[in-house]
Amino acid sequence: MAREHCTTGAKGRILKLLPQEAYEALEQRRKEQDTSAFQKEYALRAGVEGTISQAARRTRMRRSPYRGERKTHLHHVQIAAGINVVRIIAHLQAQMQGTLSRPERQATPFARLREVARL
Repeated sequence: MAREHCTTGAKGRILKLLPQEAYEALEQRRKEQDTSAFQKEYALRAGVEGTISQAARRTRMRRSPYRGERKTHLHHVQIAAGINVVRIIAHLQAQMQGTLSRPERQATPFARLREVARL
């Protein structure tokens, strides 16, 4: 009777478990992520990743129109300067209006799920 609810694959279900050392290392790293020191360090990386993402989305940063490392580097420096100018202008405009320069982001679905799991 219950057989009809089983998987029909040739190999059935396969459960893969990590070696104990790898599992413990992963658990330790997950606990570290909840510390304020980790979050402070990761915030710096997240800011850099956001800047790189913004540069890649808004400009031709991935495909340089120039040949040679020196010209390509100059192109990237100009893109970075342009992004800084755009951000400064947005910040100053928001400051004059008395609002935040960028809205607070909602928690991701995964982050919300994690909060529910902690309760």
